[in-house]
Amino acid sequence: MAEIQKLNIAELDFDSIKNNLKDYFGSQSEFSDHDFGGSAISVMLDILAYNTYYNAYYVNMLASESFLDSAQLRDSVVSKASMLGYTPQSSTGAKANVQISVTPTGTSYVFCTSGSSTVVANAGAYVASGVELTQGIPLTFRYTANTANTDQKFLLPNANTDTDTLTVTIQESASDTNTSAYTQATDITTINSTSNIYFISESTDGQFRVEFGDGVLG
Repeated sequence: MAEIQKLNIAELDFDSIKNNLKDYFGSQSEFSDHDFGGSAISVMLDILAYNTYYNAYYVNMLASESFLDSAQLRDSVVSKASMLGYTPQSSTGAKANVQISVTPTGTSYVFCTSGSSTVVANAGAYVASGVELTQGIPLTFRYTANTANTDQKFLLPNANTDTDTLTVTIQESASDTNTSAYTQATDITTINSTSNIYFISESTDGQFRVEFGDGVLG
């Protein structure tokens, strides 16, 4: 009795998979009279080969994205890095310290500074020294917190947010307009249950999200 050929599963490209399937079926007596180059059986072999190829590709990519040193997608790298307590650096706008001198002539100038500056009148001109200009446009977002959800996260919707310029303030309630400034947590050994801190992590598509303490850390 002839030995039935075993299916070779070491090949991962489409043509080799199809040829392996063809050789496997051809070695069995049930298909001895079939023409595997015929259109109907060839289509079925194509489907089997495509299915095998897709599964092999999926498993290979799944295994690759599961490890930090072989992952290619940024979301996969960020996910693995977060387990090590690492938050990727955000986009950072260019900065320049300049002296601005404006002589009133009726022309309007629009520019953006990273903070407020004092403009001093000097011999008919208005001069501000040590002004820091920051690349980008200042944006403000407001969120309503659900205090019953301790895992609530607040997404910063812009992909190129410069987290170095992020300012977080908390308003007590809709009726109480008192606000408190919060700072980013950088050392958990200095945090207690009443610390006004927030944590930042990268979400998908290069966006960042802000979350707060759980009553133990922050």
